[in-house]
Amino acid sequence: LMQRAIPEAERALNLALQHEPDNLIVHMCLGRLHLQSKRPDLALRAYQKVLQAAPNFSPDPRVGIGLGYWLSGDHRRAQMAWKRALERVGNAFDRSV
Repeated sequence: LMQRAIPEAERALNLALQHEPDNLIVHMCLGRLHLQSKRPDLALRAYQKVLQAAPNFSPDPRVGIGLGYWLSGDHRRAQMAWKRALERVGNAFDRSV
């Protein structure tokens, strides 16, 4: 059932982007959908768009970027992305204390 819903969800998200091309939430959702559909190249593109537009976006798109690299077999770049995400969380925690 869920696999059949993916194309429908993708159409809805792309329609939303036609109306609001800079909607970062929609880009994050597309990234997640592309990961689930085993399309890491498209997922990376969506997450990188969010990161470029808003480096401090939450949830951190670096996590999705890491997942995209991992799924595509580039484990070194995946670990680098996750390390940067963890560093960002650590820096935010340090500032709040």
